[in-house]
Amino acid sequence: ALLIQHVRASDDGQYWCHFNDGHISREAVVDRYAFVDFDGNGVNELVAYMAPDLGYMVFYWEQGTVYGYGFDVRWMESLKVDGTHMASGGAATSAYYALSFKDGKCEKTEIAYHDGIPGVENSSQREQYRIDGKAVTPEEFVKFRTAFESKPDVKWIPFLT
Repeated sequence: ALLIQHVRASDDGQYWCHFNDGHISREAVVDRYAFVDFDGNGVNELVAYMAPDLGYMVFYWEQGTVYGYGFDVRWMESLKVDGTHMASGGAATSAYYALSFKDGKCEKTEIAYHDGIPGVENSSQREQYRIDGKAVTPEEFVKFRTAFESKPDVKWIPFLT
């Protein structure tokens, strides 16, 4: 369970989280959160968006221990109720992922990927499409993306109501 202690009215609804991994220390405010079964095992994980733009933290419980994993602010765009999500690498790059958790580790599985600029024939910027690690046509990728976009989005809960 997530426990917030020493809350006072003078805090004005701002609850700061302090992260320290031994090398880097950061502070963030929990902006919103959701419960998502990322790995389809019937147990929800907690995902929290940390403002200002520090990204997402996903917490999962396993055998009495809570593990937390950080993700960049552009990592969980279009988070769906089944835990699949899009990660953006910029205007020309998008990838779709699923997460799974086991033995204290978080595994990221690429479901689909698109990179490149339409109409550019330069080999470094030519469009590439993959689904499940295999090259596909632009039409197959559009079909995948349309199906992904039709899935319900996760319901974010504002941390302060």
